[in-house]
Amino acid sequence: MQAAPEGQTAVLEEKSAEHYINKGKEGLNVKDYDRAQNNFAKALEMLSAQYGETGNELTDVYYLYGLSLFEAIKIQSDLLVSQIVEKKLKEPSARSLASEEKLSKEQLDESHDQELEERKEEEKEDKEDGEGEGGE
Repeated sequence: MQAAPEGQTAVLEEKSAEHYINKGKEGLNVKDYDRAQNNFAKALEMLSAQYGETGNELTDVYYLYGLSLFEAIKIQSDLLVSQIVEKKLKEPSARSLASEEKLSKEQLDESHDQELEERKEEEKEDKEDGEGEGGE
């Protein structure tokens, strides 16, 4: 097999990069952002080897690559937010827990106060009963 001349190699690489760019665009169109990212990354790798990382020829591909990253992150963050919201809806809120704890403490205080009152009344009755027996 004969090696391609240097000029033809650049054209072949450019065609391959164009192939990956088209595959990346297809990925964007069908909202398969991982596939789009992978294809744009391959195209950027090929083109940057030829034109350098800051070559003007890479501008559109960098934009498309960034767009695919952005769209993928939007989906991930939407999923994360929906999971957080779902979890918050299932769990009682901190405020309601705090109010329940406060209510429980108030109920305990009230029942303790009632017990003290009942004991005082019993002691008073016992004392009155003891005085009534001795005075007769």
